[in-house]
Amino acid sequence: GTPDLPLSARADERARMAEATQRQRGIMDMVQNLERRLGNQPDDLEGWMLLGRSRLSLGDFEQAAVAFRRAASVGGGAEAVGEMGEALVRRDRGIVTPDARKAFESVLEIAPADPRARYYLALAALQSGDTETALRQWLELAADTPPDAPWRAGLLQRIEDVAEENGVDLAALREQVGGGRPVASGPRGPSQEDIAAAQSMSADDRLEMIRGMVDGLQARLEEDPSDVEGWLRLGRSWKVLGEPEKS
Repeated sequence: GTPDLPLSARADERARMAEATQRQRGIMDMVQNLERRLGNQPDDLEGWMLLGRSRLSLGDFEQAAVAFRRAASVGGGAEAVGEMGEALVRRDRGIVTPDARKAFESVLEIAPADPRARYYLALAALQSGDTETALRQWLELAADTPPDAPWRAGLLQRIEDVAEENGVDLAALREQVGGGRPVASGPRGPSQEDIAAAQSMSADDRLEMIRGMVDGLQARLEEDPSDVEGWLRLGRSWKVLGEPEKS
């Protein structure tokens, strides 16, 4: 019962697909060149970080984790270890394995406030059956999360969903965890269906999503141009997307 969609009527779609394919080929070429360079410069921290992020954008989580592990071994610190842990989680389809958990615990030894490590360690508690600990840790993270943080909506969504699914009185738990300080609450983020759809995206769609996130980061930096780490992250991101001038 689906009507025809003639090729001639899909010019815009074909152009978008061709552009995405070209970008992906550009990233793959860059990855190959970068790997050759790292063979001669194995202590290049920025090179390993860029390789890991490029592999992530291509959906190659296993090799991304390998690259981030190398970055950590040459002084990448909490950022490299955290990226490695997240790559392992994505490789294992959202499961925080013992290797990933160990990585996030190592991050907190270096940077106790790191939001990514705190999020995934709470997720590990949830996956092990300790729902209350997971919710408490997420609520503490929510209380420390700036209102404009890009992960805030997703975090609040997860808290509400897990509480509802497990029959937890979220208001009472917020009161216990808050201890007199405000615990973040707010509009709901993407649904579980949205999250599942993102995980099953094609490589082209993932690239479009990444580009949207990069655009959002750039908009935020225009409002707060003093964020040095943000500019560095934006430069690396545009480089991964094959935009050297913007990088």
